Amino acid sequence: MKTVYIVATPIGNLEDITLRALKVFSQVDFILTEDTRRTRFLLQHFVSSRNFSYRAQVFSYHDYNREQRLLRLRQWLRDGADVALVSEAGSPLVSDPGYKLVLALLKWQKEDPEIKIEVVPGASAVITALQLSGLPPDKFFFVGFLPRKQKARRDFLKGLPQTTIIAFESPYRLAQSLIDIEEVWGESVLVSVCREMTKLHQEVLRGPLREVRLKLSQRKIKGEITLVFRIEEGYNEKNG
Repeated sequence: MKTVYIVATPIGNLEDITLRALKVFSQVDFILTEDTRRTRFLLQHFVSSRNFSYRAQVFSYHDYNREQRLLRLRQWLRDGADVALVSEAGSPLVSDPGYKLVLALLKWQKEDPEIKIEVVPGASAVITALQLSGLPPDKFFFVGFLPRKQKARRDFLKGLPQTTIIAFESPYRLAQSLIDIEEVWGESVLVSVCREMTKLHQEVLRGPLREVRLKLSQRKIKGEITLVFRIEEGYNEKNG
């Protein structure tokens, strides 16, 4: 009792749900989610397709109602309830507001050690893109979404380490971001543009930055983008 489960959900293919996630959903009293419509659709899909049922009430949790929801969560835990936190898709806390909820839980644990936090791992766009990229996975640096404005983005890119970089990017800013990467690091950067991970129209474009950028300039890009890139060895000698 008094457990908050941080539960990963599919990022595209609904069959990527884990048995443990379904078990948690069937047992908790409440579910907090970024998008209640998407989460209810997910739950109903498994009610229809598997021997699954749930009794949890589903509530929204996002930056605009965070304080109100934390007050309600605190009361639920006082009452001995179990709660699941899910993202819109993928693993909670990765580019979503779940981090501040976990901070609140850690604070409350000092007053009430019976409060527990458990992670139920699963699908991740970050790891999926890294596995598909063809770039060295031994060390990588995840940066979330690149800055929206060009100057801030270029300044940010200049400070990145020489390793495999993973970033989320909007399809509307992808072309300009690739230009900025080339401007800062040169055309020798190796890049992998991963689109619609695990979904029906999944696509990965790999190669030298200039080559990939030219391919993308001839088409309109849609969907969710995970960008993986790396400076080739010898960058420092060629570019300063």
